[in-house]
This record gives sequence, C-alpha cells and structure tokens, in this order.
Amino acid sequence: MKPIDIDLRLLEIFCCVYEKGSISQSSDCLHLSQSTISFHVHNLEKSIGLKLFYKKGKRYLPTSNAHMLYPYAKRLVELKQSIIEEIRLVSGSYKGHIKIGASSIPGSYLLPDIISRYINKNPNTKIDLTVEDSYIVIKKVEAGEVDMGFVGVKYEDPRIEVKEVWEDNIVFLGGPGVKERISLEELVKLPFLFREETSGTRRFVENFLRSMGVDVSVLT
Repeated sequence: MKPIDIDLRLLEIFCCVYEKGSISQSSDCLHLSQSTISFHVHNLEKSIGLKLFYKKGKRYLPTSNAHMLYPYAKRLVELKQSIIEEIRLVSGSYKGHIKIGASSIPGSYLLPDIISRYINKNPNTKIDLTVEDSYIVIKKVEAGEVDMGFVGVKYEDPRIEVKEVWEDNIVFLGGPGVKERISLEELVKLPFLFREETSGTRRFVENFLRSMGVDVSVLT
C-alpha cells in the first residue's frame, strides 16, 4: 500500500464543507472560489482514495467515510491553530479578542488598571469589559457570551471553573446617630439601604444575616 500524504490545508477545506454542507457557503467562509474548493475536495478524495461527499441538489452531503474522517481532521486543524496562536504569543504578535464580564466593584475599581497594563504589554489584543450585576455575568459565562467573569459572590457549577482572585471586606455603615457598637437585634430594626436584588454584594449580606437567624424579608 502506497503511503498517504495529506495536505493540512485540504483538511481545513474538508472540515468547512463538512460543517456547511455547501460549496457556496464554504466559499464565503474560506474566501476561495467554488471551483477552487471543489478542486481541493477532489484532490483530497484522490489522495486518500475515499469518496467524501455526494451531491444532492445544491447540498454536499457527507459519506460514511467523511463522518469517519471529520473528528480526526478537526482535531488536526484545531491543533494547527493552537500552534499558530502560541507562536504569535511568544513572538509578541498575538492578535486576540477577550470578552470579560464583571460586577460593579471589580469592573469599576479593580480590573481597569490591570487591563490597561495588559494591553500595554500586548497591544494587539482587544479586550471588551462589560459591567453588570453578578448573576447576569454568571449567566453570560454559562452561555459563552463572555470568556471570563469577575464577580463578588461565591458560585459553584460543574460547568464553570471558579477561582478566588481577590478578598474584600464588607462593613456596615451608619449615620452619625448610630452607636459605634450595636447588637444584631438593634441592627435589624434600622432602615437598610440595599443594592439591587441581583447584586452579589446584596446576596452575600442577605446570606450572612440569614445565617445569624435574621428574616431578611422584614428589613426595610
């Protein structure tokens, strides 16, 4: 059996046609003419000696051979992209786009300086920072709408990797008429000024008060 030599570029084109199911859509995605894509697909089929697609109307439908090849080809294509990104990163020519979500405290006070210093070292990287309530940020991380989130609330979900990066102190502030030392019973009788219900800080304070036996629903 003669050795099989496969051009990685042909595998990239194959993966695109497999995913799109259309030469015309693949043409838009790859910025190649339809005739060029058809030529490369034919060359790949000739190289490996297997039929990969059959035409049905305007659709290019994968054969069982294509279903077998696709996961391996996709893995090689992704590995190539990872290698390119690592080389760009090491050489200082990395061009990336990072989407970050953050609640008000990290988003307004902690992250801007860190992001600024990072961009100074990596000028080709674009970073989008959106500041929203903690639980909105968490939902966006779950949905893949942002690459990472920074929030002021503990959250456990097997789908999300959670790491503690900061510690912060929360204190009660009172007006001039409030005693310096006050009991919990006296504290809960005072009017409270809370943040919005979806705030991580508010959730933390409410959970703390509940752990002390306080019915937070009666706080005003």
